[in-house]
Amino acid sequence: MIFIIHQLFGNCYIFIIQSGYFIHRHFFGCIGRLFKLYQPDNGIVDDAFKFGRYIVANFLTAFFFYNAGVNAVLFLASVFAEKVLHFTTKGLILLVLILQIVAVGGAWLSTKVSDRKGNKFSLMIQLVIWTAICATGYWITSGLEFYLLAAGVGLVMGGIQALSRSTYAKLLPENTPDTASYFSFYDVMDKVSTVAGTFVFGFVEQIVRSSGIFPLEQESDAMRFSVLALAIFFIVSLFVLAAVRVRRMVVEG
Repeated sequence: MIFIIHQLFGNCYIFIIQSGYFIHRHFFGCIGRLFKLYQPDNGIVDDAFKFGRYIVANFLTAFFFYNAGVNAVLFLASVFAEKVLHFTTKGLILLVLILQIVAVGGAWLSTKVSDRKGNKFSLMIQLVIWTAICATGYWITSGLEFYLLAAGVGLVMGGIQALSRSTYAKLLPENTPDTASYFSFYDVMDKVSTVAGTFVFGFVEQIVRSSGIFPLEQESDAMRFSVLALAIFFIVSLFVLAAVRVRRMVVEG
């Protein structure tokens, strides 16, 4: 009994410490960098919203929405597989391997498409695929179907992350001394969108489960609606990204 209590409270203590570290390291770190960007002597935000017809601002808006969907899928795919499809530990390990192996080929393929058609075209194709993945995820019923869907996720997982950074870099002023500041803002958007995506996933699941409007064979099926809701992020980002012209920002003076 004493051993069980020790293990229980020991694990809780470790969880609290790790959670506190995460909040301090990531959340408060992002907030600090965000405030730094808005200091009066820092023109980064002014540049982003003033020049180039809001090109950088529009891209960051698109990035916010699709990155929220991407990270929600990546972080919660294993939870979906375990709770909805009842995957075992071995099945989850195989899932991770499929994602990582296919991602290598996906990153190479996205680079080839980008070289031929440009970054924007490649990003929009991948956003269409991500939308289809979320729509298909609602109907998944077997392990084999989920593995095939995971291969699709791996195909666009590495590519969209690499292309996002390279596209953002192309939008920045040439020879700017503030590259670190621009990418600090990008990093803030990355972290905040991750929180937003995972929050929406859990919020939709809770609403569906507690409302009783939707027929569920099991409570965990509410996650299917969460996956479907993530498609909205990609659809919105498609429309926003369509208005972005990939060219360098021109800063006066």
